[in-house]
Amino acid sequence: MDQNLNKVGALWQNKSSEGNPYFSMELNNQKYVIFPNNFKSEEKQPDFIVYERVKGKK
Repeated sequence: MDQNLNKVGALWQNKSSEGNPYFSMELNNQKYVIFPNNFKSEEKQPDFIVYERVKGKK
């Protein structure tokens, strides 16, 4: 592994109730979910979108 890299977190692969894959992670006591960008229409757009889980928000 590259000596210039520091591990900062990890991802867990999950499936939604509809069977769609997504990732979840925790970084600095904050939780995130990562979904494939299903709205990508150009190659330069991101492949995945990261969302922050907001406490108390449903």
